[in-house]
Amino acid sequence: MNNQTDILQAISIGLVIASFLLNTGRGLKAIEVCKECLTFLNNEVRKSGEKRFNLINISIYQIVFKAYCLIPDYTRALIYGRELLEIYHKCGKTNQEGNLTVAMAEICEQQYKYVEARELYTKAIKLMREMGDMKNEAYIDEKSGIMSTSRLKNILRKVLRSEYKLVTKKEKQQVTET
Repeated sequence: MNNQTDILQAISIGLVIASFLLNTGRGLKAIEVCKECLTFLNNEVRKSGEKRFNLINISIYQIVFKAYCLIPDYTRALIYGRELLEIYHKCGKTNQEGNLTVAMAEICEQQYKYVEARELYTKAIKLMREMGDMKNEAYIDEKSGIMSTSRLKNILRKVLRSEYKLVTKKEKQQVTET
Protein backbone atom coordinates (compact mmCIF):
# COMPACT_ATOMS: atom_id res chain seq x y z
CA MET A 1 0.00 0.00 0.00
CA ASN A 2 2.03 2.89 -1.20
CA ASN A 3 -0.81 4.94 -2.60
CA GLN A 4 -2.24 7.48 -0.13
CA THR A 5 -5.74 7.00 -1.48
CA ASP A 6 -5.60 3.26 -0.76
CA ILE A 7 -4.23 3.90 2.69
CA LEU A 8 -6.93 6.45 3.50
CA GLN A 9 -9.58 4.04 2.23
CA ALA A 10 -8.20 1.26 4.46
CA ILE A 11 -8.16 3.62 7.45
CA SER A 12 -11.75 4.68 6.73
CA ILE A 13 -12.88 1.05 6.64
CA GLY A 14 -10.96 0.43 9.86
CA LEU A 15 -12.76 3.37 11.51
CA VAL A 16 -16.15 2.01 10.47
CA ILE A 17 -15.24 -1.38 11.93
CA ALA A 18 -13.88 0.22 15.12
CA SER A 19 -17.05 2.25 15.51
CA PHE A 20 -19.15 -0.89 15.08
CA LEU A 21 -17.04 -2.74 17.65
CA LEU A 22 -17.37 0.16 20.09
CA ASN A 23 -21.14 0.35 19.64
CA THR A 24 -21.50 -3.40 20.23
CA GLY A 25 -19.56 -3.33 23.49
CA ARG A 26 -16.20 -4.58 22.25
CA GLY A 27 -14.10 -1.62 23.27
CA LEU A 28 -10.77 -3.45 23.47
CA LYS A 29 -11.08 -4.70 19.90
CA ALA A 30 -12.07 -1.19 18.77
CA ILE A 31 -8.92 0.16 20.43
CA GLU A 32 -6.77 -2.42 18.63
CA VAL A 33 -8.26 -1.49 15.25
CA CYS A 34 -7.80 2.23 15.96
CA LYS A 35 -4.18 1.75 16.96
CA GLU A 36 -3.56 -0.05 13.66
CA CYS A 37 -5.21 2.82 11.82
CA LEU A 38 -3.08 5.29 13.76
CA THR A 39 0.05 3.34 12.82
CA PHE A 40 -0.87 3.50 9.14
CA LEU A 41 -1.70 7.18 9.41
CA ASN A 42 1.54 8.05 11.16
CA ASN A 43 3.83 5.89 9.01
CA GLU A 44 2.44 6.44 5.55
CA VAL A 45 0.32 9.56 5.37
CA ARG A 46 2.26 11.89 7.67
CA LYS A 47 5.39 11.45 5.60
CA SER A 48 3.82 13.49 2.83
CA GLY A 49 3.46 16.44 5.21
CA GLU A 50 -0.20 17.04 4.45
CA LYS A 51 -2.26 18.45 7.30
CA ARG A 52 -5.70 17.63 5.91
CA PHE A 53 -5.85 14.37 7.81
CA ASN A 54 -6.81 15.92 11.14
CA LEU A 55 -10.39 14.70 10.67
CA ILE A 56 -9.21 11.09 10.52
CA ASN A 57 -6.95 11.68 13.52
CA ILE A 58 -9.89 13.16 15.44
CA SER A 59 -12.09 10.18 14.56
CA ILE A 60 -9.46 7.70 15.73
CA TYR A 61 -8.82 9.47 19.04
CA GLN A 62 -12.56 9.93 19.69
CA ILE A 63 -13.20 6.20 19.34
CA VAL A 64 -10.23 5.31 21.54
CA PHE A 65 -11.26 7.86 24.20
CA LYS A 66 -14.84 6.56 24.26
CA ALA A 67 -13.65 2.95 24.37
CA TYR A 68 -11.36 3.57 27.34
CA CYS A 69 -14.22 5.36 29.11
CA LEU A 70 -16.51 2.36 28.52
CA ILE A 71 -13.99 -0.25 29.71
CA PRO A 72 -13.40 1.82 32.16
CA ASP A 73 -9.72 2.61 32.02
CA TYR A 74 -9.81 6.27 32.95
CA THR A 75 -6.05 6.72 33.13
CA ARG A 76 -5.64 5.84 29.47
CA ALA A 77 -8.81 7.73 28.58
CA LEU A 78 -7.20 10.87 30.00
CA ILE A 79 -4.02 10.24 28.00
CA TYR A 80 -5.90 9.96 24.72
CA GLY A 81 -8.22 12.78 25.76
CA ARG A 82 -5.23 15.11 26.13
CA GLU A 83 -4.05 14.14 22.64
CA LEU A 84 -7.53 14.81 21.30
CA LEU A 85 -7.61 18.19 23.06
CA GLU A 86 -4.40 19.19 21.30
CA ILE A 87 -5.83 18.19 17.92
CA TYR A 88 -9.06 20.11 18.59
CA HIS A 89 -7.03 23.15 19.61
CA LYS A 90 -4.90 22.99 16.44
CA CYS A 91 -8.02 22.69 14.28
CA GLY A 92 -9.86 25.48 16.08
CA LYS A 93 -12.75 23.23 17.17
CA THR A 94 -13.53 25.18 20.33
CA ASN A 95 -16.94 23.59 20.96
CA GLN A 96 -15.59 20.04 20.87
CA GLU A 97 -12.58 21.12 22.91
CA GLY A 98 -14.86 22.55 25.59
CA ASN A 99 -17.08 19.44 25.73
CA LEU A 100 -14.09 17.11 25.93
CA THR A 101 -12.51 19.26 28.64
CA VAL A 102 -15.67 18.91 30.75
CA ALA A 103 -15.73 15.14 30.21
CA MET A 104 -12.10 14.88 31.27
CA ALA A 105 -12.75 17.06 34.34
CA GLU A 106 -15.57 14.72 35.36
CA ILE A 107 -13.23 11.73 34.98
CA CYS A 108 -10.61 13.45 37.14
CA GLU A 109 -13.26 14.22 39.74
CA GLN A 110 -14.30 10.54 39.83
CA GLN A 111 -10.66 9.59 40.37
CA TYR A 112 -10.32 12.12 43.25
CA LYS A 113 -7.86 14.21 41.24
CA TYR A 114 -9.50 17.42 42.40
CA VAL A 115 -6.71 19.81 41.48
CA GLU A 116 -6.57 18.56 37.89
CA ALA A 117 -10.38 18.54 37.68
CA ARG A 118 -10.50 22.13 38.90
CA GLU A 119 -7.96 23.18 36.26
CA LEU A 120 -9.95 21.46 33.53
CA TYR A 121 -13.21 23.04 34.71
CA THR A 122 -11.52 26.45 34.68
CA LYS A 123 -10.25 25.85 31.15
CA ALA A 124 -13.72 24.72 30.05
CA ILE A 125 -15.31 27.85 31.52
CA LYS A 126 -12.85 30.01 29.55
CA LEU A 127 -13.66 28.11 26.35
CA MET A 128 -17.41 28.46 26.88
CA ARG A 129 -17.00 32.16 27.64
CA GLU A 130 -14.94 32.55 24.46
CA MET A 131 -17.75 30.93 22.44
CA GLY A 132 -20.44 32.93 24.21
CA ASP A 133 -22.19 29.78 25.48
CA MET A 134 -23.57 31.12 28.75
CA LYS A 135 -25.75 28.07 29.47
CA ASN A 136 -22.84 25.61 29.43
CA GLU A 137 -20.62 28.13 31.20
CA ALA A 138 -23.11 28.26 34.08
CA TYR A 139 -23.39 24.46 34.14
CA ILE A 140 -19.62 24.02 34.31
CA ASP A 141 -19.32 26.74 36.95
CA GLU A 142 -21.94 24.92 39.02
CA LYS A 143 -20.13 21.57 38.58
CA SER A 144 -16.89 23.20 39.66
CA GLY A 145 -18.58 24.69 42.73
CA ILE A 146 -20.22 21.39 43.68
CA MET A 147 -16.87 19.64 43.35
CA SER A 148 -15.24 22.21 45.64
CA THR A 149 -18.05 21.89 48.17
CA SER A 150 -17.88 18.09 48.24
CA ARG A 151 -14.10 18.24 48.58
CA LEU A 152 -14.42 20.62 51.54
CA LYS A 153 -16.99 18.30 53.11
CA ASN A 154 -14.59 15.37 52.77
CA ILE A 155 -11.78 17.36 54.36
CA LEU A 156 -14.08 18.46 57.18
CA ARG A 157 -15.15 14.85 57.80
CA LYS A 158 -11.52 13.74 57.99
CA VAL A 159 -10.68 16.52 60.43
CA LEU A 160 -13.70 15.74 62.60
CA ARG A 161 -12.85 12.01 62.62
CA SER A 162 -9.27 12.71 63.65
CA GLU A 163 -10.44 15.08 66.41
CA TYR A 164 -12.97 12.47 67.56
CA LYS A 165 -10.20 9.87 67.71
CA LEU A 166 -8.06 12.25 69.77
CA VAL A 167 -10.93 12.94 72.18
CA THR A 168 -11.75 9.26 72.63
CA LYS A 169 -8.05 8.48 73.11
CA LYS A 170 -7.81 11.12 75.88
CA GLU A 171 -10.98 9.79 77.53
CA LYS A 172 -9.56 6.26 77.49
CA GLN A 173 -6.33 7.51 79.05
CA GLN A 174 -8.27 9.31 81.79
CA VAL A 175 -10.31 6.16 82.54
CA THR A 176 -7.22 3.98 82.77
CA GLU A 177 -5.43 6.51 85.00
CA THR A 178 -8.26 6.57 87.57
